[in-house]
Amino acid sequence: MELTGTLDTFPLRELLELMQDSSICALLHIEGSRGSGVIGANDGLICHAEYADQTGHEALWLLFEEPAAHFTVRADKHMVVPQTLIGDATMLSDEGEDRAKQWRDIRPRVPSPQLVPVINGAINPAILQDSLDRTVFGAIDGSRSVAELVAPTGLALLDVSRSLARLVHAGMISLKSIPVAPIQSAPVVTPPNEATARPIVESTGGLFRRPLNVAPAAEAPPTTGLLGRLSRAQQRS
Repeated sequence: MELTGTLDTFPLRELLELMQDSSICALLHIEGSRGSGVIGANDGLICHAEYADQTGHEALWLLFEEPAAHFTVRADKHMVVPQTLIGDATMLSDEGEDRAKQWRDIRPRVPSPQLVPVINGAINPAILQDSLDRTVFGAIDGSRSVAELVAPTGLALLDVSRSLARLVHAGMISLKSIPVAPIQSAPVVTPPNEATARPIVESTGGLFRRPLNVAPAAEAPPTTGLLGRLSRAQQRS
């Protein structure tokens, strides 16, 4: 069995309910804005989700933020799906739709967890009366990203991001990209001039055994044979 379409015509909630009610082993593949995702069911039990480097409930909640993504459902009774989450289709859909709604209100001001919050200087005391906002604001040091504020605050990413969205709206902070260090290329080494770098070695005998850059010494005229007679005749003339 295979079913294809888009989530704006066949919502994700309905697909999960279909997989559950059919008691099938199946994989639901979704092509979203963050890449490829998958939701798996074993005998109708929704038990697995992975998307955007997340697994389990976090991945499923992200997939509910993809209202117009393309999907394919493939059923196979012999399919084995890992278990990274548990819950019935209705409960999981309620969670996913609620999370998606919350993130839709946050993402215009906090579009990425990789951005770094920096304090602008203007402090609004009314905002800091909220303990959550005060905790998040106190952890901002200009170097930690949104995601890195989770550990020092002890809060979930959603709560950190919600607080940062309020601080951005109040003008107390802004978000900047993490600078990427330039790639330094290795220095280019110019090879020395071959003629000047080659050492001069004393040698004797023949053209190819004379040192470079040294003028050849005058050779004595031959004294025997035909060349010797020609040479002596030339000298007499």
